[in-house]
Amino acid sequence: MSARSIRINFEIKGINMKKKSNNIAIFLITRVYALLAFFFFSVGMVGAENNASVNEEKDDIDEIVVVSAFKHGEQDLLTVPASVSVFSGDELEDTGSYNLQDFLQMAPGTTIQNNGMYNQMQIRGVASVLGTSTVGYYIDESPFAFVGSNITPDSRAFDLERMEVLRGPQGTLYGQGSVAGVLRMITKNPSLNDTEFVADISGSSTEDGGNNQLYNVALGVPLIEDKVAIRVTGISEDLAGWIDGQPGESVDFFGQPTNNFSGKDLNDQQHNSFRIKLLALTSERSTLTAQYWYSDTDFRNPDQGFEDRTATIPIKNPVSNKYKYAYVNYEHEFDNFNFMSNTSYTDAAVSNHGEFFGTDIFSMVDNEGWTQEMRISSTGDGPFQWIAGGMYQKQDSNTLQDLDQRINDAFGFPDAVQIDDTTNSALFADGTYSFNEQWDVSIGARFFKDERATIDLSGATPPDPKVQKFSDFSPRLNVAFHPNDQSTIFFQAGKGFRSGLNQFAVTYFLAAPLGIDIPAGAQEEDLWTYELGYKSEFNDGKVLLEAAVFHNEWDNLQQSAPVILQTLNAILNAGSATSSGAELGLTFKPNERLSVGGNVSWNDSKYGEDVSVNAIDLATGDTVPVLIFPKDQRLANVPEWTASLWADYRWPLEFGNGAWEGYFHTDAQYRDVITNADGAGGILFSDDSLVARARIGIDNETWGVFLFVNNMFDEDSAFTPANPPFAIWANRLRPRTIGLNVKYRY
Repeated sequence: MSARSIRINFEIKGINMKKKSNNIAIFLITRVYALLAFFFFSVGMVGAENNASVNEEKDDIDEIVVVSAFKHGEQDLLTVPASVSVFSGDELEDTGSYNLQDFLQMAPGTTIQNNGMYNQMQIRGVASVLGTSTVGYYIDESPFAFVGSNITPDSRAFDLERMEVLRGPQGTLYGQGSVAGVLRMITKNPSLNDTEFVADISGSSTEDGGNNQLYNVALGVPLIEDKVAIRVTGISEDLAGWIDGQPGESVDFFGQPTNNFSGKDLNDQQHNSFRIKLLALTSERSTLTAQYWYSDTDFRNPDQGFEDRTATIPIKNPVSNKYKYAYVNYEHEFDNFNFMSNTSYTDAAVSNHGEFFGTDIFSMVDNEGWTQEMRISSTGDGPFQWIAGGMYQKQDSNTLQDLDQRINDAFGFPDAVQIDDTTNSALFADGTYSFNEQWDVSIGARFFKDERATIDLSGATPPDPKVQKFSDFSPRLNVAFHPNDQSTIFFQAGKGFRSGLNQFAVTYFLAAPLGIDIPAGAQEEDLWTYELGYKSEFNDGKVLLEAAVFHNEWDNLQQSAPVILQTLNAILNAGSATSSGAELGLTFKPNERLSVGGNVSWNDSKYGEDVSVNAIDLATGDTVPVLIFPKDQRLANVPEWTASLWADYRWPLEFGNGAWEGYFHTDAQYRDVITNADGAGGILFSDDSLVARARIGIDNETWGVFLFVNNMFDEDSAFTPANPPFAIWANRLRPRTIGLNVKYRY
């Protein structure tokens, strides 16, 4: 999927393993898509010869790509000294990429997976099992992050200006929640002069499941011409289930039989969301933007099961994700600098029913927070450009774990109720000096303070809050060399940081009666990264090559480990880890109608030392040492290899006065095996996966009709490791889905 034939304003703000052969999978994907690329290349050359308009244009991949990197003014994409992937909103809609999982792995070294309740991302081997996400998530200029939570919201990629993926720590300008990188969702602004309406409707059918419907609608209206406009976006999706319940009988913790749910298609889901965005030019130099976003996703059961698309479900496990988000952003242009103030509010409620030894356990986390950021940035033409600002954030998290009353009565355990809050602030600055047309040096720093408190309300007499204070200084250095107008070589070193965590309330309650000594929580962790990157155009701008090598050094990893084998986990620090790797991306655009490309990423992410704990074995009652994370074991949820290939082709049609075009897109994404700890000293494995899709249709400036197939090879691999003792089954990909998409634009 190429994102380089568009104009953008990119801103860097400041237990059975079904292991397939990696070599075979990569061999097949490479050969198949090489044939496709050759076919499209041949067709594209013929089309170019027969179409004078193609011959007359300069088919430069990067000719009109303009970025505003580090907020220091516009730059050509090739001159940006960072590893960046940008996906335009038009491109996402053309390719039918409505979910983050559809396209994010097209960014090298990036994967996203759903853990049965919400999305989790990793970039370059830096993954989060718990705690604040290692990948910062931003909607326009505002952060979407929570206390000790690694939630990536279930946002949909419709009616967007673009999506940006920044790889590598961005702590200088983005703060603590960006140890691995940053994902930015830039929403479309309303037009101040024109009424705009977009309808994007799809109907499809899923193999071994049922019918699906997707309705996307956007309406933009000027309220006061040239001054004020509003844009409303609505999304509604119904997805049929495809996992059937296995009939039979299970036995709960107390030896009581329960009947498994044996219905069909038990994992259906519904998603509804809307955005309202207001844009106002308050003066010739001032702009006010405000937005409200609401999202509600409900799963009857998670997409978890066996390879035959069945599951043993003794307890219904509905999952609900509700998000609310709002911001007000004000910008003013002074003579020599710009000023920005952004105030944002976020609220996320995630709940589910799970199984605890055959009994029902209800969990809910409700996060709420405010963030205020102000910054100023230079606008002059001199060799020195700078940005400086400050941020204040207040967040609260309420956690409830409601056990089966029989468990409470038998062991005297109350329901676990915990309140976590954080109050943090930061000052940051970044400056770039251009010595000449070839050499640029950037230096930045961020000073961060955080106070985190945990109040345990589970008991009759709540104890005093557990308070931890953290502070951090994160520097960054970037050196860029531009040997010519078509190439950039850059080196950067920087630090990422995450505050520590207080212990789970439920762990204290369950561990104390058994005399288990557990830590008060996890200390802060930090990561240093070193990267050398290269990007260049060849063959008169028809070929774009991007490459990078990197090395990460990670200390005090925040992890969970068992204190009761396969029953109860506690928060701790898992020593050190390293992640070294390489990325290679290639895009070939012989003319304006054809684009083919791909990327491959490799990383060697591993623990730097043995991590052991003492845990109770319920079968014997003994305390036993357990090696949880062996030295040189791969980090949890991090694949060694990822790869993707894509092809886009457009051709003119001989009707409708030449206004209609044909369009074809196909892509494939490969992800290697990921691992996780089983809670008893063992390692769990997923499968590797190869997922492909295709799309063909016709469109013009007003209408579009497309046929599509997702998961065309009907991949049924275990996308995440299963852990049967915890009643955690492998996440499965939605089976082959075939459908029709109709679009209208006014």
